[in-house]
Amino acid sequence: MDTSFESAFKKVKVLVEDFQKHSARYLRTDYKEQEVRDDFINPFFDALGWDVSHREQRDPFHQEVKVEKSEREGRVDYAFRKAPDFKNPVFFVEAKKPSVDIKNELHYLQTIKYAWNAGLPVSILTDFQQLHILDTRNKAKANDGSAFTGDHKEYHFTDYANEKKFAEIYFTFSREAIEKGNLDAYVQQLRKPKGKAIQTGLFKGAFRPVDEDFLAYIDDLREELAKALKKNNEDLQSEALTEATQRIIDRLVFIRFLEDKEILEDYLIDKFGAKGNTWSDFISACLLLNTQYNGVVFKKHFIDDHHFKGPDETMFRDICRDICHLNTDYNFRYIPIHILGSIYERFLGKVVHATDKRVKIEEKPEVRKAGGVYYTPKYIVEYIVENTVGKIIGGSPSPSGRVGVGLKPKEIAKLRFADIACGSGSFLISVYEHLLDYHTLYYNKYEHIVAAQKDGCRKDEEGVWQLSIEQKQDILRNNIYGVDIDAQAVEVSQLSLYLKMLENENVVTVAKHLHKKGRLFGADKILPDLSGNIKCGNSLIGSDILSGQLFADEELKKLNPFDYATEFKDVFKNGGFDAIVGNPPYVRQELIEERTKKYFKQRYQVFNASADLYVYFFERATSLLNQKSGRVGYIANNKWMRANYGKPLRIYLENVITDLIDFGDLQVFHGAITYPCIVLATPNRKGKFLVTNVKTLDFVSLQDYVDEHGEDFPMKLLTSEGWNTANSKHILLTKKMAKESVPLKEFVNGKIYYWLKTGFNEAFVINEATKSGLIKEDSRSAKIIKPFLAGRDVKRYQQPTNGRYLIFIPKGFTNSQGNKPKDAWHWLKSNYTAVAKHLANYEKTATQRDDQGDYWWELRACDYYSAFEQPKIIIPAIAKVASYTYDNEGFYSNDKTSIIPSSDTFLIGIINSKPCDFFLKSIASTKQNGYFEYKPMYLYQLPIPKLNLSNKPDKHQHDQIVSLVTQMLDSKQKQSGAKTDKDKEYYTRKCEALDAQIDAAVYVLYGLTEEEIKIVEGA
Repeated sequence: MDTSFESAFKKVKVLVEDFQKHSARYLRTDYKEQEVRDDFINPFFDALGWDVSHREQRDPFHQEVKVEKSEREGRVDYAFRKAPDFKNPVFFVEAKKPSVDIKNELHYLQTIKYAWNAGLPVSILTDFQQLHILDTRNKAKANDGSAFTGDHKEYHFTDYANEKKFAEIYFTFSREAIEKGNLDAYVQQLRKPKGKAIQTGLFKGAFRPVDEDFLAYIDDLREELAKALKKNNEDLQSEALTEATQRIIDRLVFIRFLEDKEILEDYLIDKFGAKGNTWSDFISACLLLNTQYNGVVFKKHFIDDHHFKGPDETMFRDICRDICHLNTDYNFRYIPIHILGSIYERFLGKVVHATDKRVKIEEKPEVRKAGGVYYTPKYIVEYIVENTVGKIIGGSPSPSGRVGVGLKPKEIAKLRFADIACGSGSFLISVYEHLLDYHTLYYNKYEHIVAAQKDGCRKDEEGVWQLSIEQKQDILRNNIYGVDIDAQAVEVSQLSLYLKMLENENVVTVAKHLHKKGRLFGADKILPDLSGNIKCGNSLIGSDILSGQLFADEELKKLNPFDYATEFKDVFKNGGFDAIVGNPPYVRQELIEERTKKYFKQRYQVFNASADLYVYFFERATSLLNQKSGRVGYIANNKWMRANYGKPLRIYLENVITDLIDFGDLQVFHGAITYPCIVLATPNRKGKFLVTNVKTLDFVSLQDYVDEHGEDFPMKLLTSEGWNTANSKHILLTKKMAKESVPLKEFVNGKIYYWLKTGFNEAFVINEATKSGLIKEDSRSAKIIKPFLAGRDVKRYQQPTNGRYLIFIPKGFTNSQGNKPKDAWHWLKSNYTAVAKHLANYEKTATQRDDQGDYWWELRACDYYSAFEQPKIIIPAIAKVASYTYDNEGFYSNDKTSIIPSSDTFLIGIINSKPCDFFLKSIASTKQNGYFEYKPMYLYQLPIPKLNLSNKPDKHQHDQIVSLVTQMLDSKQKQSGAKTDKDKEYYTRKCEALDAQIDAAVYVLYGLTEEEIKIVEGA
């Protein structure tokens, strides 16, 4: 079928002529919406290349356009998808009949609400006579004009016959345009919000998507409920109050989900309090729902007890009115389950803290230290699940459409899949979704129709075999397992799985399930009991920690030891889990108390005193697998590949890793500065493993990217000192460079020194004016005021200059030596009165900010601080390229630098050269936007060519580089002082030429071939 622009324009012009010719008929009130869809809207989008009528895409599981055939309220008319992802829409189209002007608030609100809840930035409202592209990035409210404040665009049907106007539509919404990413480009150029749009839910000038908005909503709701419950139930402590507020919110959300999915026969929440007490009506409804639904959500709880006092009647009635279907901004038919999971993941980062008089919502300590909670992107979750669970069951159905012959349902029923740090359940949802998709596709294959009937499948209105509620229950009970140390996370995981299970159900299918005859008593509940599948416990610590130790109840309760063989007896009778997936927590061990660290040291091969907790999850997960065929799939910080603390983990993974996908410095987690990798492992790995270095996130499918860019990697090229998986040719080259060289650590006798760090920069780091004032008041102050650099002040080959200074208190007078603050005060007042007076101005502020009180006095000066006074090489901790420089003016430098006390210009030339920098970047951790870490742990490994200076050729090579570097230092100095453009350009060119000459000389020292030089130059 010809779907080119020319063909589309020709077809649409025919539609325009028809509509124009017979407009009197089409504008009549009895011309129905279904008629305009059949006569004009369907052909219009067919012309744009979409198979709206499914003439070609007959397989119901691989259709890009989902059409709502009925005109039922609350359902969008068309959902358009981008292959190969046939689940997640990219835009909606809402249809109306032409007799009513579509530019009215009701129609705009309806379309915006559908799209905003689904996370879609734009969608279309049309009756063919008009076509409006609506900006749906932000929610809109009735009666305030906000529906019309977005960056909307309007077209009249006569515009379709205008080639330029039609091109605007075609090259944004045609199938071809969607494939090319044109819709994303369209969204990027939409204008920023103004006026009322900002007032209706925007923050910091940006749009607030549904996940941010709903999270803010339930955050506020939690605080409001917690305070109200505490007021009426004074004996409620923090843990019980946290649980009570979450249970109420979970129930309200679950009921709204049932309402929007049309699973309940009637709306409930808007009727609470209509004839009596709102809280009582809520509790009564929950008790009734528990008789039908089972599961943790409506399970009998202390809030259901008639002695428990609910929140204030007026307040709770207002809450119910606000969230009911008549008034709420949220439509749970369209909010994807994984988005709800991401909302709850962040919601779980806070708890209710109650005292006798106050209620506060606080971040958990580990969340505060980590800088927040970051939800794993769905494409990462799906990739991990597809390459663990999918590989085990075979024939994996997925958004990419990879379907083949795999295991039979009865074989899959024996498999056990887990996330042992499950959080809100995002990975478990994906595992469950994968299994549901697989079973559905399996039963719809022609040769499996008999099995579909026998196993209890039902046919939907389109004749497609769907899984029954009983089958979905069985899959949940048989296959899905989870553990989390947080009881609220366990509850939310179960809630999320229940929502996924009911996603495609309705009032008819639920009623049929409840009224089946011959069922055992209690077996007709809709939701399965998952208390035996999703459990609360500490995945890293077993009850063996109690051996010979006494724990107070509160301490033990917090520790929450968990024994897998006891808690999941059936799983471990059959050899363990078949797959474990997840995103283990990034928690530093500084938050862990000492005897727990001691336990880790005794229990785990991967122990390192400074390791993040995630390293232990790799070993724990692997140990819990079925050792014959089990698989682990984790996403974690990639620092373990190079950091010292990762060495035991690197040694451990050498025997089990099968795949490594390293994202380098790409930001996978929204809003988080962390650098992840995916690790797939199995106890029975053989030979090489697959390495993929991801260079861009601009791909349709991560699996396709891995298939195209993955490289079989020989384990022999790796070293436990640090994994460099950039490229096998690169590794061979770095090994060659290191072979005939001396490590920098040896070359400088281990003298690479760290930085200086103050406890309170505002007091200790001063400017030129403050320095002058202090010296004027007391000339002796000059002795302890030093020129001071930050990492950003260090420029390649350039003598540092700065207007900042450091008040330097010698280490003998700091707390790190056991001195009390009064000793330092006494010393300062006796010797440097002006400085003492200056610092006294900051004492109160500093101690208020610091938990340790006196810590602000501690200038973390190293024992070698005298090295700062000597000629030295200064190295910025973070840079894009080698930026070492020479300083002979006694600069001190901060914690974003390190120093080498040396005036060796030969050394500066080597480490600033391209080949040496190539070596560092092959071993160093990356930062955002192309920055690398230039830290001593990496610097120590730099290869410095061996030279015998008594040998004439070696001496010549050495002196040549010294001469070039000397010229470079001089030229850089003159370049920075140049005033005319001519001089600036001259010295710029001269420095570039000298750089190239230094590189050429260093290439010779390393003995690199032309091909190897090309590798370095192209890196």
